[in-house]
Amino acid sequence: MERRVVVEISKEHIRRDFQNYRTYVCKVRQKKDQLTAVKAKLAGLQSARITDMPRTPAPRSDKNLYLLQEKIEIEDSLKKLLRKQESERKRLNKILRDLESEDTVGLLTRKPEVLTAEASVLKLRYMCGFSWEDINKAFYSDDEDFEINTDVYLKRIFRYHGQAFVDLQKMLKGK
Repeated sequence: MERRVVVEISKEHIRRDFQNYRTYVCKVRQKKDQLTAVKAKLAGLQSARITDMPRTPAPRSDKNLYLLQEKIEIEDSLKKLLRKQESERKRLNKILRDLESEDTVGLLTRKPEVLTAEASVLKLRYMCGFSWEDINKAFYSDDEDFEINTDVYLKRIFRYHGQAFVDLQKMLKGK
């Protein structure tokens, strides 16, 4: 007898997936910064110092070895994060493409422009890492009254954002 596992698809679950992707992006950026710092330290340790003062050689191999190990660990961790990030990016991009597809427009009985706007807000916010203000500018800065009605346009962006998760939930349940 075959058992089926039913996974509840909720707005919060979908939102968490997008937020997790944004966290991956931040972690990758941090690891790259760490790797750059360790490489700079290694380059600094390898430079030769020439002076005419006699000195006893200091054991630098321990510090070099530690930095090399740290560099290898960061690189391995970065590779794993990049693989996870790439697979999540592909999965989430497919979901967003499905949101904009003709089938979804019929399923949700929503205007294609609205679904495209919702998908665009999610892409800019989670995939590109834009702030709310940047998304607002990207959507509405060409409008003549943008400077006056910035808050009104920002509320519209928030509505697109919230409704996108509702529509994604309906879409994924309908499949």
